[in-house]
This record gives sequence, C-alpha cells and structure tokens, in this order.
Amino acid sequence: HETPPHTVRLLRNKGHFTTTFVDLICRDLSRRHLPLIVDAGGRPTSEQERIFDHCTHAILIAPGEDGLASWRALTQRHGLVVVAELLSTKSEDESLQATTPVLRGRITGLERDAPVAGPVVAALAQRLAALFAYNKAEQRQQHLATAPTELVIEIDRLGRRFDLPGDVARWMPDQLPALLDYVPAHEPISVYGRGPGWLYAALAAHAWPALFYLWDVRLGWALPAPIMCSSGAGPDLLEWTHTSTAAYQLLDIRPREAYIDYAEMVDATMPALPDHLGLVISGKVPNWLLTSVVRQCRSLPWVAVYQPQLNNMAVIVAVRTSQHAIGETIAVDALSAQPPI
Repeated sequence: HETPPHTVRLLRNKGHFTTTFVDLICRDLSRRHLPLIVDAGGRPTSEQERIFDHCTHAILIAPGEDGLASWRALTQRHGLVVVAELLSTKSEDESLQATTPVLRGRITGLERDAPVAGPVVAALAQRLAALFAYNKAEQRQQHLATAPTELVIEIDRLGRRFDLPGDVARWMPDQLPALLDYVPAHEPISVYGRGPGWLYAALAAHAWPALFYLWDVRLGWALPAPIMCSSGAGPDLLEWTHTSTAAYQLLDIRPREAYIDYAEMVDATMPALPDHLGLVISGKVPNWLLTSVVRQCRSLPWVAVYQPQLNNMAVIVAVRTSQHAIGETIAVDALSAQPPI
C-alpha cells in the first residue's frame, strides 16, 4: 500500500511451499518472540497443513459457504479457535451479521491495490487488538534486558527524540545525518524496533568496525550474517546480479529459495566488486543480510539501499568521498531493483 501498484507488480515474487520451506516456517513459529499473523498463502496441501499446528487462532475468508466449511474443517483438525468467518464478494454490500462468539459478516471490494474499510474491517481490527493485548512495556523490557551491548538504539524512542509523528516513527532519508551525529560512531550497538532497511544499514556502517546487533523476530538478537567477499563466489544460496552504469553499480540479491535461513549463511559468499564506483544494493532480503553486505562494501566510494516507496530512490547510507552525502537519494531504475524487507 506504500508503493505504486506498477512497482508492486514487478517486486511481487511468491515462492513455493516446499517441504523444506514448511519445515523452517514451523521451526520459526515455534520459536517466535512476538504474536504473529500467519498468512496461509492459499489453499494448503495436507503436507502444508502442519503449519497450523503452530498457530492458535484463525480468521476464515472465502467467496462462498462451501469454502468456509472447508476452512472450518481444517481449523477443527488442528484445534484452532475461530475468530471470524467472512464471505468475500465483489458486488454485494458489506454487512456485519454477528460479533459473538465468532465475528461473521460479508466483506466487499477486496482488491490487491486498494485499502479496505468498513464496519466488518473495524470490528475485526477491534477483535484482533484485544487478542494481541500483551504488555508491550514488559515485553520490551525482557528483550532489552538480553541486549548483548551496553549501548542500545531503540528506533521508536529515538524517533520521538527527533519529533517524528506517530507511535511508529516514520523516518526519512534527510534525517540520517542528525541521527548518526547523535549515535556514537565505531562503538558496539544493538538496534531494536521497526525501521526501514536503509536506517539499519546506516547504523551498521556507522558502528564499523565494532560489533553490530539487531533484533529479529525469529532469531532474537543477531549479528549481521557471516558472509564474505570472494572473486569466485557462485550462486549458492543467493543469486547475485551485478550491473554497472556510468554513475553507479547495482548489486541485486535474490534468494534461490523462498526462505533464507540464517544458519546456512556460514559458508555463503558474495562477489568482490569494483572499487571505483558507488554501490546501490537491492533485493528482498532480511536486515541481518542487508547490514552484512553494507559492512562488507564499506570501502567503496559510497553505498546506498534501494527503497521503492521513495519513488524508486536509493538512500545513501555510507560514504568515503565528498561526491555524495549520507541521507542523499539516488534515482534507480525500478525494473532492475527490488527492496530489502
């Protein structure tokens, strides 16, 4: 919803629910640090159904009563508590039929590029808010108590210091210089909270050569992936596509599988890059991989992270020359880049 629809169509690349993928998803769900909403990804096979053994509740949505009955049977097999049963329609009016014990109604206008609002959506959001009403302060305290460094950067709290509006800070690239001026350089830090990939990348480069940790909902506190540069790097777990223009070089990172496992990065390598051009990094990769690549490329003239929500711009997160400045944005061809996630 933050990215232009034509760009979303280029970026959307759904993977297959292989046996390995299902194994890893089940493992991560069993280790989760926060309440999560799991998207079933369509009609599951009998093999994929074991994902639901690691869930607690369910929201059912289908175009007809037969579809709801099929989903209802699945929830019964796996002992899930049904929160809502919704019929999806393209033409009929939205209606809320019941709120207890199961929320029931008809929802309309579900289009990929359009937000949905109405009484059914509002009632469902209220039900989910109650279900997810855990003590955030206590949870935060537990997470921060295990931080591996003395200095901890809480992104949301830091956003309030910079007077960013909203409960979740909405960072913009031009705020990076002031942020990095505030955070001590070359000191071990742990970063906690929700923020764009380019913000994490800038903090990781700022901390170099000291240790940098980030909070991951699957892993807890984690270092950037142990990835190394190599002139003979092959595709392996990741596919690296390197292209150059007169202004910069682009490194596009694409996982070969739908799931990237941190533990498998021990033997992973990335290609050695020419050292005379700045670098734009793109790819659908987690922050623990993005920050690793940025730190590996710190000797280049400058490093930027592609962010399509900023009208297909890349944000410069590290510099070694006066050609560009941290927080500056560079125009990138949307056809050749994907955003970190």
